[in-house]
Amino acid sequence: MLARSFVAVSVFAVSASAQSPQLGIWNFDSSSGFAAIDSSARGNHGVLRNFTNDPAQWVVGRFGNALRFDGVDDVVEFAPANGLPFFTGGGEAFSVCVWVRAAPGDDQVVLALGSSTATSTAFAIGSGRASLGTAGRVQLRVRNDAAVASTRTSQGVAFDGAWHHLAYVEQAGQGRLYLDGVLDPANFDDRFGVRGARTPAYGGYPFDTISLGGTRSLCCPLAGTLDELQVYATALSASDVAAIVAGGAATRYRASVGELGVGCGPAPLELFALGVPAIGGRGVTFAMRGGHPGGIALLGVDVGRVVPADLSRFGFPGCSLYSTDPEFVAMGVFDAGGSIASAQLPVPITANLDGVRFVFQGVAASPAGIAFSQALVAQIGTLANRQRSFDFTSEALMDRAQSGGAWIGGAGSFAELGGDGRHGDFALSDGQPSSATHWLFSTDSQRITAKPSTASASDVTVSDGTFFFTSFVVPAGITVEFTGSKPVRLHVRGECRIEGTLLGAGESPIATFAIKAPIGHGAGGWPGQAAGRGGPSGGRGGAGAFGCDGTGNPNQPAFNNFNGFDGEALQVPAGHVLSGAVSGTPGHGSSLFPAHGDHAQLRFNDPGSFNFDLECAASGGGGGFVVAGGAGTCTEAGSVNNPNPNTNPLRRGPSASGGMAVAFGPLPFGVSSSDYYLVGGAGGGGGASQPLFSQTGEVFKYRSGSAGGGGGGAIRLSVGGDFDALTGSRIDVRGGSAAVVSLATANTRGAPTPGGGGSGGTILLQVVGARAMNGAIDVRGGDGGRYASGVFRASAGGGIGGAGFLRVETPNQAPSLPSLGTVEPPAVADNAGVLVERDQRAGFQSVWVSCGALTAPLWVRYVVRADVDGIPRVFSDDPTLGPPAAEGSAPLVFLVQGADTDLAGALLAEPRIGRWHAQVGAFDPSRGSLEADARLGFRWRLSIDRTLSADVVVREVHVEFRD
Repeated sequence: MLARSFVAVSVFAVSASAQSPQLGIWNFDSSSGFAAIDSSARGNHGVLRNFTNDPAQWVVGRFGNALRFDGVDDVVEFAPANGLPFFTGGGEAFSVCVWVRAAPGDDQVVLALGSSTATSTAFAIGSGRASLGTAGRVQLRVRNDAAVASTRTSQGVAFDGAWHHLAYVEQAGQGRLYLDGVLDPANFDDRFGVRGARTPAYGGYPFDTISLGGTRSLCCPLAGTLDELQVYATALSASDVAAIVAGGAATRYRASVGELGVGCGPAPLELFALGVPAIGGRGVTFAMRGGHPGGIALLGVDVGRVVPADLSRFGFPGCSLYSTDPEFVAMGVFDAGGSIASAQLPVPITANLDGVRFVFQGVAASPAGIAFSQALVAQIGTLANRQRSFDFTSEALMDRAQSGGAWIGGAGSFAELGGDGRHGDFALSDGQPSSATHWLFSTDSQRITAKPSTASASDVTVSDGTFFFTSFVVPAGITVEFTGSKPVRLHVRGECRIEGTLLGAGESPIATFAIKAPIGHGAGGWPGQAAGRGGPSGGRGGAGAFGCDGTGNPNQPAFNNFNGFDGEALQVPAGHVLSGAVSGTPGHGSSLFPAHGDHAQLRFNDPGSFNFDLECAASGGGGGFVVAGGAGTCTEAGSVNNPNPNTNPLRRGPSASGGMAVAFGPLPFGVSSSDYYLVGGAGGGGGASQPLFSQTGEVFKYRSGSAGGGGGGAIRLSVGGDFDALTGSRIDVRGGSAAVVSLATANTRGAPTPGGGGSGGTILLQVVGARAMNGAIDVRGGDGGRYASGVFRASAGGGIGGAGFLRVETPNQAPSLPSLGTVEPPAVADNAGVLVERDQRAGFQSVWVSCGALTAPLWVRYVVRADVDGIPRVFSDDPTLGPPAAEGSAPLVFLVQGADTDLAGALLAEPRIGRWHAQVGAFDPSRGSLEADARLGFRWRLSIDRTLSADVVVREVHVEFRD
């Protein structure tokens, strides 16, 4: 009957008479509430016990959100229904997969099965124990009917504070553990042999509870996070586990036109079908699971009507044969997991077969007996591909919030700026909170966690200050502060909206410090105030001087430390156009005064009156930038409470010079704005050591100095979409201000010399889309330090930091100065310019769309048609149509993502969102695909790589699928 040629078999999902092997999929993607939603067809929803009424338990997970356990009493419990509990000790096949992030800890339970009438656990997966040398490893624990425990422990580590995937697969007591998709070499055979057989009730107690994060009796709590729990009533293969680790589910076997009966016989045999349902396609592959290892697998094939035959009278009770005249095809021998996958089914290619139905049924023969699977009824037929097309005639299907460029007139054009959006939507949760309203991000080492909007399925660390976001929003009332040694380069592919504060200012050194040495301190002086750090890439302020030890020896090595330290100069990279001009920009530290540094030579008021020293060093100078930094001084503003002002006047040290001004000229030829204008501000100078207001009887009369403020940072905002700075918002790279010194307690503390302010930094704002600037932009220098006293009228003034620089660039025409909003100091002509720079990467993406079916289709391929340098090109994951739009090999990079949507394309309330894939069809099985994710809806993103071609216009994108 069967010739050795091939034809594809259509397999349509119109019947659900046989249960899916999925017992539950818990994605933990809620953001509030006390339910663990099962997104499988089983509806095995869990209940959160002892969690606080706080959404903090729902955190960013490995995919979407995840559930965090407090390590005390948090537990999730499931009712015994719909296939749960999955383990009865009877040798059944099952698989448990879960993502775990937890630190090492003794006996932390991830998942446990037990009894409502006993405290002991019958089956548990968790962590090892330090006392046994198994800390951080995975431990499996099983009890038999006599309550004898069997423990098996992995060789690999999964509890180390990072995300790890655990997949435990068991069949007939033979277990396998996969860590991050790799088979662990430890032996997980949990059969008890001579020690007793397992039964559905151990010690007379029933298996009827299942819990996560600890046992039902709250033993062994987990201090960590769980995500993407999947439980199957079958033994997963290594390829299944690999697919789950990649962010999908186990291989999705399609139901047939009719799926009849259930498996019967000595093993729970199941038959699945997978393939392209089209004549001339790649055919259908059949697989069986649940057989005995080493058994022989056969596939029964028949044509025509389904006429079930009851096999009870032949010694197979409860079994039916669903074909009248089957022909059996040998599939091979079951592997150690009881599974087998055949080659494509050979069927004659005959036009008369179009529309004919075939009946398939698996049969397994082993020493244990003969088993039958359920039947699949499939129809041969030529099925045309359907597709969702995007023709770029309008932006109705464009996700404008995450896209730059334009879709108009049949052309998809890329914006000049914006990047490829690889880091997804900006998320506050990636930063470190210094308060509920203030979040810190580092340009030197910033982790971006994997989330549905990120291109990578793994966390990434940014170490060069360059971020590629799809959208960037700073909420109202929130401050987002960037720190670090690198300038901030924010590439925003779509919308950039500032409602709160974007901060890159230099630090103001306000920390308290000891201004005089303690009794018993030796030579060398007492350290001054620590310098204020610069904003991102800004120069550091100068530290305050060491308090002079009063030895009066200018030749001692530490004597220069008694002068205030200079701030750092403007920060430019090597080879910058201004690199030869920045050396004079730091604020200078002031000089020790009196310069002799000798306690014995100090002069005080008349004995019997106040006995205070009235010798004052100048303050530190301010850092310079576009405007020169101010000089640090000390002046006499009066002589209140000085009984003899003529004989005991205030004596003042020399001024400290501020940093020089360095002006930007016209943009040099061949230099980009982002290379030219991103300059970190200069730091202010530190204050010198002085004895002002010290008293005659003190051991250490000279005080240490205050520090200078840090230079403002450098921020580039490269926006391919729209930019909106709302009223009340602020972008701030002001220089750090030096401290204000209070002299209210000068008679007991003395007076440190104030420092100078840091200069402002730079803001380069480049916007391609619409622009609304109703907030404030601050590039001012920081204030110099000063004295504040209503009694002693010595007046020290630190140098004010020079102003930094703002540059706003838009295409075709420079923006008007009034359109820049409130700029401090007020905007001038050089602050506005025409955009000529282009990012190497830019992109756009679609909204979510549906395939228009009630069940997941077979996802076939994508096709992108574009004009590259004026020449029409076709890109596809199908190699028969064209090369892929792939990273490094094409000027376009295509990515696609699947999700649970309704027929209109809207995400469901608790959607499963897959990872971004480079292919729609599973052309390369070693890589993920939209086909492997088995979702109803999708969205795609496309970015240009201008290193390979600068002129690309996209004409059409379509994604093909079959029902």
